[in-house]
Amino acid sequence: MDDLTKKLAQLRQAHERGVLDAETYQASVAALEQQGKPAGNAVVQGSGSVAQGSGATAAGARGVAVGGNIVGDVYMGPPPTDPTQALNIYCRVLIEQGQFFLLRGLDKQSSDSTDKKQQPLQLDHVYVNLHTTAQHERDQDDETERKPVTALEAVLKHPQVVNLGDPGSGKSTFVNYLAFCLASAWLEPTGHWMEKLPGWEDVNPGSCIPIPVTLREFAQWDPPDVGKAHLWEFLVSRWNAKNLECVAAPLQQCLDQGNVIVLLDGLDETVTEEQLALVSRAVRSFMQRYRKSRMLVTCRVLPFQGLRSDFSDFQGIPDFELAPFTPKQIDAFIESWYAKLYRARQIKTQQEVDDLIKELKEAVCRPDLRKLAPNPLLLMVMALVHTHKGRLPNERALLYEKTIEILLWRWEQMKVKDKAQKEQEVSVLQLLQQAKRTNVDLKRVLWELAFTAHWKGRSGYERIADIGEMDLIQALAPLHPTQSLDWGRKMVAAIKLRAGLLVERVPGRFTFPHRTYQEYLAGAHIAAQTDFCRQAAQLAEEFAVWREVILLAVGRLVHWSGDIEKPLALIAELCPEQIKEGSIVEWPKQWLAGDIVKEIGLNRVKDRSLGRELLPRVQNRLVSVMRDGLLRQRTKASQTLVDIGDPRFRAAGWSLPDESLLGFVKIPAGHFQMGERWANKKIEIPYDYYISRYPVTQAQFQAFVEDGGYQEEALWLEAIAAGIWEAGKVQGRNGPKNYGGFFDLLNHPVVGVTWYEALAYCRWLTQKLRAWDDTPEPVKTLLSTGGETGKPWAIVLPNEPEWEKAARGEQDDRMYPWGNKADPNRANYRETYLNATTGVGCFPQGISPYGLEDMSGNVWEWTRSLFMMEPYPSDQKIWSTREDLTAERNQSRVLCGGSWNNNEHIVHCAYRNWYFPCRRYDYLGFRVVASPCSSR
Repeated sequence: MDDLTKKLAQLRQAHERGVLDAETYQASVAALEQQGKPAGNAVVQGSGSVAQGSGATAAGARGVAVGGNIVGDVYMGPPPTDPTQALNIYCRVLIEQGQFFLLRGLDKQSSDSTDKKQQPLQLDHVYVNLHTTAQHERDQDDETERKPVTALEAVLKHPQVVNLGDPGSGKSTFVNYLAFCLASAWLEPTGHWMEKLPGWEDVNPGSCIPIPVTLREFAQWDPPDVGKAHLWEFLVSRWNAKNLECVAAPLQQCLDQGNVIVLLDGLDETVTEEQLALVSRAVRSFMQRYRKSRMLVTCRVLPFQGLRSDFSDFQGIPDFELAPFTPKQIDAFIESWYAKLYRARQIKTQQEVDDLIKELKEAVCRPDLRKLAPNPLLLMVMALVHTHKGRLPNERALLYEKTIEILLWRWEQMKVKDKAQKEQEVSVLQLLQQAKRTNVDLKRVLWELAFTAHWKGRSGYERIADIGEMDLIQALAPLHPTQSLDWGRKMVAAIKLRAGLLVERVPGRFTFPHRTYQEYLAGAHIAAQTDFCRQAAQLAEEFAVWREVILLAVGRLVHWSGDIEKPLALIAELCPEQIKEGSIVEWPKQWLAGDIVKEIGLNRVKDRSLGRELLPRVQNRLVSVMRDGLLRQRTKASQTLVDIGDPRFRAAGWSLPDESLLGFVKIPAGHFQMGERWANKKIEIPYDYYISRYPVTQAQFQAFVEDGGYQEEALWLEAIAAGIWEAGKVQGRNGPKNYGGFFDLLNHPVVGVTWYEALAYCRWLTQKLRAWDDTPEPVKTLLSTGGETGKPWAIVLPNEPEWEKAARGEQDDRMYPWGNKADPNRANYRETYLNATTGVGCFPQGISPYGLEDMSGNVWEWTRSLFMMEPYPSDQKIWSTREDLTAERNQSRVLCGGSWNNNEHIVHCAYRNWYFPCRRYDYLGFRVVASPCSSR
């Protein structure tokens, strides 16, 4: 039997076993017969075209010829006898799997086009390096901007690591990119592949083979031997199905030697508790067994929080949350997107490329799209819609709807040049016309399929998010007047060939291109129900599974159908007038209600009487979530309040706290223990003073900016003397910074302000409170007349003793505001793993004895005290030597409290830091005091 006959027999066997679908089988046979000889090193793609693997040499760089065909992702050659040859073949299969984007429709022309000049978009040509929310540590004297830790750097720094991210944040794309580049580098070690992974060779010299694992497949795997439901057996079964039995032994040896990175993608897609327990134990066991090799796990943020608390498998493994795209990353993606389309001959001229880049960059800066563009998937959706439609809709739900239309109907418009093929093909639209149906009928079927897939996924039976071919046929058949299954089969065949919304992941099993598309379509199904409110409220019981689905359903109702009443009724259901006091199980619903308000739009909510009734209830419930919910619930509720209004602050009172004393808390005169335990001493503050409950927020500082604070010369006496002020801005050591448009997280502490800017804010607030009729007593009298002292008080930065006494109280020398034991649930510091500031008041269990919040962690706080090594003098009369506001700019000021990026040893009450007053960093903020000694 010659080689050609052998290969044809292998193809037939693969088709009969169900490894190859009929279309791929027929195309592969045709390709082999056309060659009339063994295909050698050619790669036969599923579409029937023959092409070399991207970037991989036919015979390796390792001196062993690859040999044999790869059909789809199945190896069709003879079993190799050499382990290196087996690994070469394995890497070629990975390359064919991962070199292109999974979403059909990303090209301006179909990949099915008969125009051979068209080329699909290659992943590494448009990939943009992802950042995490963590940032590199920096020496105190380093004046450069803090740089984020990239997703790649997190993997390089930690042999075992978890990547977290919101939907569409790029988790799976990062996994595919790593697998593609490392597999290519294995085949071509002298090539340019390591340039795409900077730092890899320094940390992991030599070869590293990727093993990508889709954990949702493992969770639903039905092993032949139930007693061997382990990750290794699962991997072997998958390789066997692709005729890659040959790679098990060499890959296991590489695992033992540490020459592998295992990419475990989608832990959150195993959503039932039973699956989570099974998969987390299996993954952890695999990590321990092959501890020499690198492991990366990806998961959405919220499910992983539950996993950390419910299971111990991932305790101690560092996790990094993927950050949204920065403006530079957004620009880089847009430029690479259209540049690649031009290189692929899908855009004709460079001028057209330049025009499209300019248009999309301007579009994503629109206020309605600015919050969507930092999400990598949504940015890709915008690029896709812009490429085809020329303009972008405003809302997330509308973006998905437009994309789905492209994925469904784009190829219906393609001209088929081959006459025989044209005669054989029946398009989706033609089949719908035969059944006297429209695209709306097809969409409704897809909505229900998506909803059912999502429902089955959370219930734990069948493969998560998969749709069987027979299920698809049976769902489509009722669209035909005779409920013809044959018509349903033709429709499935047409969808396979001409639509991109359903992807045949393995023969007979379909899935949507991305989980978020499934969620949107499931949301469209819910939105179409007459009892939407009841169904959505019931689904909200399983918050983590259905949250995105419900929000997308609301978005569709509001922005597609113009229906505000149903979402408002759902808010009333989620956020009833009375709930069980302190009921933690209700907090996710309250947070969801707040996000629904945000999805509807604040003005639309206020337009309706029910909305005006519900809004303060939702706002106050979110404040309750901030006080009593779990850590992530508290921080997310705080972020939602930014968009729907934070009731803790008075918009008409410069965003100061809406409390009886505008958030000022009285600290009584008296003694307290100051300083570190080994060097502390009792010191007296002989006067009462008032200190702000929270650090100054971005909204409060924005009020100062918008009131012209940077233009008012009288506020900047010290900065003028230091030579760093000019009207409208302050010259700091990092260069001028204009704060217009700087504020996004209004209830977070303001950061990036110099000591001079903080002092100017204090002077401005003093003026405002002295003149304001609503300034409460006794603050108004003290600021205006000084009361019994006869000398007006002023708002100013606290000195070091004022700050420390307010933080630790006067009864003992506790280390932290709450006591002597560090606790990441009581403050935002490094061990809390949030890697950024949080809204003020998110850590109510960390309050000081006087009820002050965020005294430990979150941001370092400027004081008015000069930094000196000697302890603060006990004699208050000579404190002025430590508090000279006119000191030179090269004399450093004391900072207190620690920040989000400091460890537990630094965020205690007595720890002292210092910076020069013209420095500004993203972890420096301040709070203020009203003090009788501050008017000097």
